[in-house]
Amino acid sequence: MISVGDAAQPLGRHVLSHPGGFGWWYGDLLDADHSGLVLIASFGLPFLPGIASSARAGRPTPPADRPSLNLALYERGRLSTYLLEEVDPADAEWLSDADGCRIGRSRVVSVLRDGRRCLEAELDCAVPGSSERITGTVRIEAPRVRTETAPPPADLRHEWTPLALGARGEAHLRRGDTPLLDVVGRGYHDRNLSEVPLDQLGIQHWLWGRVPDGDREHVYYLLWPEGQAEPVAWWLTVEADGTLRTRQAEVERADWRPTRYLLSWWRRLELRAGSESLTVHTERIIDNGPFYHRYVVRGPGAPGIGERVVPARIDHPLVRPFVHMSTWPAQGRSFLAPWFLGPRHDRMGRLLSAWSQRLTGRARPVLGAP
Repeated sequence: MISVGDAAQPLGRHVLSHPGGFGWWYGDLLDADHSGLVLIASFGLPFLPGIASSARAGRPTPPADRPSLNLALYERGRLSTYLLEEVDPADAEWLSDADGCRIGRSRVVSVLRDGRRCLEAELDCAVPGSSERITGTVRIEAPRVRTETAPPPADLRHEWTPLALGARGEAHLRRGDTPLLDVVGRGYHDRNLSEVPLDQLGIQHWLWGRVPDGDREHVYYLLWPEGQAEPVAWWLTVEADGTLRTRQAEVERADWRPTRYLLSWWRRLELRAGSESLTVHTERIIDNGPFYHRYVVRGPGAPGIGERVVPARIDHPLVRPFVHMSTWPAQGRSFLAPWFLGPRHDRMGRLLSAWSQRLTGRARPVLGAP
């Protein structure tokens, strides 16, 4: 199902040519007021429309054909801006001189320098329904991960690699000349690589999260194998110097809650490994969909980020039209994109402006295309 990768090595470029595979660099940061962001730069992101359904039909897509950048901004625990920008393969590259990529006008790299790991992003993204663009920088930095112990790899086809835990993160973003987000908080950075489609990894669903604990950071990863009612639970702890301990844990889930999309969640998790224990509380859902949840979670210290994913629900025919509306794709533009993509506070104005421009045949500048 999954294995922990080597943090000293770059993400494997070979995955680009594996049909149905995927590779991405991930970063998040959150402050005490639940403001922050999540950033994902990827090739073959399984959440893009058509990727999972093509793989299920026996026509998997090479990751090199589907580059994308996902940016979600949060203000006091509420989604304030969402972008999922897919670009033409000719307008993206896996950088040969760095562990990172260029997606359209944005550049995201993971740098290992002087014993420290740093995710550095320079963003320049279109806003559907507006001639202005979202630009700015994101930086997440911590001592490099030093692996002390690791479990036997479950499946070398899928590597998950924690890179910067207990990190300091900051982001400074603007839309045109207007400030959009300025935040300093606790950050996290990892990456994922798979040579096969997500549906072929034998995972019914997973629950992941990271929670600060003073100078330490805890990461939990619960994986439900296909056909099993109980998860395999991994518990990782990184110390202030970057030393990483990995162990399997027993887990107890409590206070089950349903949602309007029939994707349940738990308010409390209890992890135990030998004499150690960790309690995680889910404070709020900040993204709620039929196959994906994102949470604000809290352990012994400051708040962190968690998620739940059900792979079988991704790209379902009933869901796909909504995913199309929430993607700024290279192959077409949904007329509802200004509503779902970009800052939420003025989405109605952008939607009406875009429709007006379409009627007069002047849509391209208003839709924020390069």
